[in-house]
Amino acid sequence: MQKKTEDKHIKRMANLLRQGVTLTDLSCPACASPLFRLKDGTLWCAKDEKKVIVVKEGEELGKPSSKAYERLEATLLTKVEDIQNQIQQTSNVDELLKLGNVDPCGEHGEFHTFVTDGPIFQKNRIEILESEKVKLNGHGRLVIKRFEVKPKRS
Repeated sequence: MQKKTEDKHIKRMANLLRQGVTLTDLSCPACASPLFRLKDGTLWCAKDEKKVIVVKEGEELGKPSSKAYERLEATLLTKVEDIQNQIQQTSNVDELLKLGNVDPCGEHGEFHTFVTDGPIFQKNRIEILESEKVKLNGHGRLVIKRFEVKPKRS
C-alpha cells in the first residue's frame, strides 16, 4: 500500500517536470518532499498537492481583510480550543484516538521512549495505570490504556 502511494507521488513529480515546472532546492514544511515552482511562480508540493507559502524570518503576513477569512479564523480557533479541552479532560487514550488522526507516539511512532516524569515536569507527573505490549505490523508498542496526571512526589 505504501509503495503504491509513493509511486503516485513520484508520478505526480514526473508529470510536473514534463509540464516544464521547476524543481527547487526547497522542501515542504509539512512532509519534507521537494517543492516545485509552477509557471505562475507558485510553490507547489506534489506529494500533498498543496500550494506552499514561504515567509522569511521577521516577515509578517498581513491579516486577511475578508470577513470570510475572519469567520474561518474564529471557527478554527474555537475548534482547536474544543479539541484541546477534550484532550485535557480525558485520561483514556482510546477517547483521544476518536478525536481524529492522533498519534500518541509522535510522528507515526518514531519516538522510542515515553517520559512520565523528569525535571521539565514542574508540577505533575504521569502515572501509567494500565498498559499492554502489542505487536502490530512487525512493530512492538506499549499501548497505554489508562493513565493519570498526578502531582510530583516531594
